[in-house]
Amino acid sequence: MKTELDENVGAPGLLRAPQTIRYDASIAVSFEIVNKFGLQKGYTNATVSLARTMASYESDAARDVLLQDLTEAIMKEFGAEMEKALRANVGGYIM
Repeated sequence: MKTELDENVGAPGLLRAPQTIRYDASIAVSFEIVNKFGLQKGYTNATVSLARTMASYESDAARDVLLQDLTEAIMKEFGAEMEKALRANVGGYIM
């Protein structure tokens, strides 16, 4: 999700915030194990959120790099978080 940030944050001059666009990313996944009768045998979930900012004057190429880096970072963090949740809550069924 793209959010325009206030360009007038900070004191006038050198202390103004140059980061005027924020990109937010979130992943939420639920994992459920059911038996052949449809009864739940195990359940877990994982949620991860990250954000990155950039200046509005940066190029489209810089934005593309930022979004690629954000995607890679959130997937890496999600993988670690989901693995931890799986091991803690349903490890006996899948590990």
